[in-house]
Amino acid sequence: MDNSIHRVERFYVLHGGKGMCLSILAEEGLEYFIILYKATLALPSRKEIAQLLEKENPFQNQYAFAPHYPLPLYDQVKLLEQEWREASELGKLHVKALFHQFVYELLQQLYGQGIEPLKPDLVSQAVVYMREHFSRPMTLDSIAEELECSTGHLSRLFKSKMHTSPIHYLGQVRADRAAELLMQTDATFIHARKSQNNGHDDYVVFIIDAGSLLGSDEYKWKLANEG
Repeated sequence: MDNSIHRVERFYVLHGGKGMCLSILAEEGLEYFIILYKATLALPSRKEIAQLLEKENPFQNQYAFAPHYPLPLYDQVKLLEQEWREASELGKLHVKALFHQFVYELLQQLYGQGIEPLKPDLVSQAVVYMREHFSRPMTLDSIAEELECSTGHLSRLFKSKMHTSPIHYLGQVRADRAAELLMQTDATFIHARKSQNNGHDDYVVFIIDAGSLLGSDEYKWKLANEG
């Protein structure tokens, strides 16, 4: 889960927020359930609560543990799945009630076992997201929305750790990938720009960004073969 490795035996619970990366490597058969949920503030809500959630959002916290009493959790998850598959309006209402019971049981065991949730590293998550999806149209707003935080909060954290802005970093990632494509293939700047969909509205800026990473001879050759 992100950069943390967990060895799972029998019953195990993992929790992470939006933007988290989860990879599973199974040596043998593995049965697992993934529960996706979205937590929203009931309206009307106080502005102070919204600001507090931005800095201390428990729904984004990460934790992993083997519950001492897994069967009550397992039974509730199986019942959740059964009610969800029925897809009736009354069944969906029951799903919400069952989910609240599951969360209560989960948190009771979590705190009872002294497990301390970890805050996610938003900067690392933003870096991974930009590196994996750099070819998509992307803005600071869309990155912050993906990570469920405000643009201001993300920008402050990013500049503090990376000493640059998220958008400037994204531009550098795109230029690096374009330069790699230009050096390893016969592609021209135009081909690299189109294939990467890298968001440079100004073609001259793109040539400067990618060309600055190439050797002088390669740069001149690519420019001479544009078209």
